[in-house]
Amino acid sequence: MNKKRTILTIHKLVEKRAIDLSETIKKDLFHSDKSIVISALKVLGATGHGGIHVELQSIYKNASDDVKSKILDYVKINPDPEYSSMLESAYKVEECDLLRMKILLTAGAVARLDPNLLHFIRGKSGYEESRLDVRSQAIEALALAGDFEHLLSLWLDFSKIEDDEIFACQVLKCFEGFKDEEKFVDLYNHTRFLSEPYGELSVALHIAMFEVYTPGVKSQTHYAKICDKLISLSRSPDQLEQSFLLNVLEGIKQGHEGFLIKVVNFLLLTVSNDPDLKIRRRSIVQSVVIRLCESSEGLKSISSTIERLLLNSRRILEDKLRNRGKNIGDVPKKDFIEFFEGVGNSNLLNVVIQYLKTNPPQEQRRNLLLSILKKLQPNLNLRQKKLLSSVIKLIMTEDARVRSSLSIECGKIKFDESADNLSENISFLVSIAPLVFSDRCSKILIPVYELVVNLDDDGKLAREVLCCLVKTGNSSGLKFVFSQLPKLIPKQQLGLFVELPDIRAEDIDFSKNKLSTKSSNPSEFIEIYISLLEKIPEIRDSEWVRILFQMQKLRYGDLPEKSIHKVRKLLLSSASLAALDSFHTELKDSDYVLNSNYLEFILSAYDGYKLDLEEQNKEMLTDILYGCLKDENKEYVCDIGFILYQLGEKQGSVILQQAIDSLNESEVTKSIRYMASAGLWDQWRSLFKVLKLESFRVHQQLLLFFTHKECSVSNSELKDELMFQLTGQRVSTIEEVVDLVNDEEVERLETLFEQMRSNRMDNKIRYQMEQSMQELTIFFIDIAGYTERSRDTDISEIMLLLDNFSKIIQPVGEKFNGNLVKKIGDCFMYTFEHPIDGVLASLEIQKELKEYNSKRAEHEQLHTRIGLNTGKVFMKEGDVFGDPVNIASRIESNAPHDGILIHESTFIGVKEFVDYQKMEPLVVKGSDEPLDTYIILGSLPGVLEMYFKTNS
Repeated sequence: MNKKRTILTIHKLVEKRAIDLSETIKKDLFHSDKSIVISALKVLGATGHGGIHVELQSIYKNASDDVKSKILDYVKINPDPEYSSMLESAYKVEECDLLRMKILLTAGAVARLDPNLLHFIRGKSGYEESRLDVRSQAIEALALAGDFEHLLSLWLDFSKIEDDEIFACQVLKCFEGFKDEEKFVDLYNHTRFLSEPYGELSVALHIAMFEVYTPGVKSQTHYAKICDKLISLSRSPDQLEQSFLLNVLEGIKQGHEGFLIKVVNFLLLTVSNDPDLKIRRRSIVQSVVIRLCESSEGLKSISSTIERLLLNSRRILEDKLRNRGKNIGDVPKKDFIEFFEGVGNSNLLNVVIQYLKTNPPQEQRRNLLLSILKKLQPNLNLRQKKLLSSVIKLIMTEDARVRSSLSIECGKIKFDESADNLSENISFLVSIAPLVFSDRCSKILIPVYELVVNLDDDGKLAREVLCCLVKTGNSSGLKFVFSQLPKLIPKQQLGLFVELPDIRAEDIDFSKNKLSTKSSNPSEFIEIYISLLEKIPEIRDSEWVRILFQMQKLRYGDLPEKSIHKVRKLLLSSASLAALDSFHTELKDSDYVLNSNYLEFILSAYDGYKLDLEEQNKEMLTDILYGCLKDENKEYVCDIGFILYQLGEKQGSVILQQAIDSLNESEVTKSIRYMASAGLWDQWRSLFKVLKLESFRVHQQLLLFFTHKECSVSNSELKDELMFQLTGQRVSTIEEVVDLVNDEEVERLETLFEQMRSNRMDNKIRYQMEQSMQELTIFFIDIAGYTERSRDTDISEIMLLLDNFSKIIQPVGEKFNGNLVKKIGDCFMYTFEHPIDGVLASLEIQKELKEYNSKRAEHEQLHTRIGLNTGKVFMKEGDVFGDPVNIASRIESNAPHDGILIHESTFIGVKEFVDYQKMEPLVVKGSDEPLDTYIILGSLPGVLEMYFKTNS
């Protein structure tokens, strides 16, 4: 167990669950590892444990800088006058500037309780302190101390000197969260003394007033005046005043909804010609609108204003489009006005007006104007370029009446009502429309779309409106968007559905008849349907299921593999039995070996099972999961276990608990997460086994388990366990954690055998059988010619022969870790855990028999046959059952005189260690296929020595 990581994890758990283990954790303040010391400080600080000033003063002096920093954090959270002298003396001797600043800030928290320390900080905040960084930190410390009286006096001093304005602003920021009517009035009274009414100090003062304000007889009138002043600035065309207002709005963090509603409405209704200021205005307005829409009053007011603005923009745009000539060149005067309105440059417009007023026209001004237009040409849009020929023709005219008429019309131009500016304004209003309109969004935006679609902007604004309609998820909006899709290229069609919210299946019923197998659709069009269906929480509609099957078969057109994968997930999550059956067949063909895609399909099928009220899918899904429980799927065993448990299979919880003992970080992490999801809170003690793993991810998951909102483990129980983990001692006596696996009953072997021979055996039965089996090497040996010999020999001699035979076999079996299953006459049956044990035992028996025979007459000698096979067998009451036993017996009966014959299953485990000879395939009773067998001639040099050395 990694003691350090364990302690750190327990500290975090104590902190998160607010468990009282202070006395134990206090000891960690003197730990040799500073990370543990820092962690202990953090926990003690977070749990509000006081009374450790003696310990902290003891360790502070010789501590490293990072430990000192954490001690100061603790003192700041848990202030106590006992720390005053420590802080003051530490400030004087500390050489590290960063720590000195932190000491000063910590002193601010303690100074609330100690007037002497407060006096010390005040001395650092005023003019007597030459270091500006110290003065700045002392101001922050006074805010922590709640010394607002002194802060106000400091502000008065700093605000009088231009060079100290930065400190004056800092003092005002310290009033954040402080509410006081008297202080509000004091601050208001100083607004008249500001040298720059729209400077940084004024911004800070106004923000501070909004922070400090609290309703009262004295404050109400002043507050109303401030609000009225700022509201009037929202209508101002002056850039400095507008910028001042925006700075103040940015600083108002909460409250003041009535004032903000009025300001935002005016900002929406007024126009700014400065591009940078316009961008900033819109950004701030959008953030304030999001806040205001949280209240019904704010939502009602803002939605009314935006609807009015959109209606007004529609009216102006209608006029613009109506007044345009049917074709460029039909009405040159309209082309002329439209061009300069669209360019939106007031200086250029003044040059044009001055030129048109001169009579006769001045050639020098005309040439200047033509030169400017030539330079503008590369930046013009397509329509403006087409309008340019009409513009040049009229510039060249010398007709005084035409020129005079044009100059008058140019003077009436309003740039804010130009097509470009209208497009920009509509784009902004459309972007916030989903915030303020719900079901009415399509009713308001569809008429806007029908106008903007006629603008020459490459359809960008029209697509923005369609995106907004999609974003609302409203059925009528989606229906309209579908009607406009043919006007867009496939890539643009799919791009509209990027920000689609959750929708209901009935909201898109209209779209079913737009898909047809009679024609091939672009993949992007089909993918729109996939995006829509992915946003439906539950697909229960049989028609949509049918459409998904058609998509999977590519009946509507080709799809990329990634999209087909999504379709399959949707089908499985819809509880379609046909889809699950098809998936099951595919898994069978792959021998139930999973990959990440298959796991996604299984999880989707589980989502579908949750919708299946009749639980038709349960049996098949359970069968799939048991089929997947195999060594090749170790990576996914936790996922399988979780779903099995959710399906009501107790084996699922067994699998999750077994995974806790794994050394694989990913597997353990998943198992803890799934145990929380499954609500296995009663198994919580077993989770502490994972502390042995040096893994941040595992420990983090352990913390999440115990801090889950539904975790039912009491703090008293958890405290007892944490105490044990830290000290090895428990306060109370508990029973040992019982492994859930021991509670799982295994089917009786007779039943399993019967089911094993049945062709209808499902994966669950197979899995239970596998759990009841063990892979062993089966060993058979008998005396060659024993039957004939026993007929012709006296019974006493036969008994002596068998006794001698047993004295050779059994010691060797024990020597090589063999388990004597049974002996019948001259036949001995052993099992060995590993093939090498059984083969080396066989060679040793041959060696012993050779020595035995060398000392006896021929009729007294023992000659044998040995056969071995390896496989999974059932074990019951000391006996073993299964096909591997029968095959081992058949192999032994076909072994050569005094020979060792082994099956390929045994050979695989020993081929690197023995001399052997491959035999012809052996046909035996009970086996459909010939068996590959090998004669073992002996072990390679050094193998036996290494075997005993390793076993020892």
